[in-house]
Amino acid sequence: MSQYVLESTARVLALVIGWRNQVVRLRRTAATDPLTGLANRAGLREQWQRYADAPETSQLTVLSIDLDRFKTVNDSHGHPVGDELLVEVAARLRHVVRPSDVVARVGGDEFVIVAPLLDEQGAKSMAERIVSSIQQPFEIRERRLQIGASVGISAAADSTTSLDRVLEYSDQALYEAKADGRGRWLVYSARA
Repeated sequence: MSQYVLESTARVLALVIGWRNQVVRLRRTAATDPLTGLANRAGLREQWQRYADAPETSQLTVLSIDLDRFKTVNDSHGHPVGDELLVEVAARLRHVVRPSDVVARVGGDEFVIVAPLLDEQGAKSMAERIVSSIQQPFEIRERRLQIGASVGISAAADSTTSLDRVLEYSDQALYEAKADGRGRWLVYSARA
């Protein structure tokens, strides 16, 4: 083979590898919340589907989290402080979950955790850790900020249950927890 053919092949290969790496970066960016680095809704759906399709995943549990008194922080201290607070909340959430769990920011101050192979008692323990962790004061820009979190828990009946259905149930439990006084968690239970 001539030197020209080898150099041309190397250039084409470098272009293909560069293009592939760019596609991977774009996919990652499309699935990530730019502020917190957590998964966004698209990333959450990707992970849910990956777990739902895995034969070893017999149960998927969802914890929906809403921050209590976050709007007050934004209104009193401004959105830059609120953004820094969200980044700190994301760090605390990452700290209380297992490596296999997916933490996503799905709205302004709304987060979702998808936890594979987590039974109800494990979900309750995780919810306790979340509530306890978030109610600890945050130090941001020389300000001591106090917020809280409410959590709703739901589990997929089986791997065919849609993420939307499980989110609907965990959101329902979340709103009931908030109505009962905030800073609480509640497991969804179907009412007859």
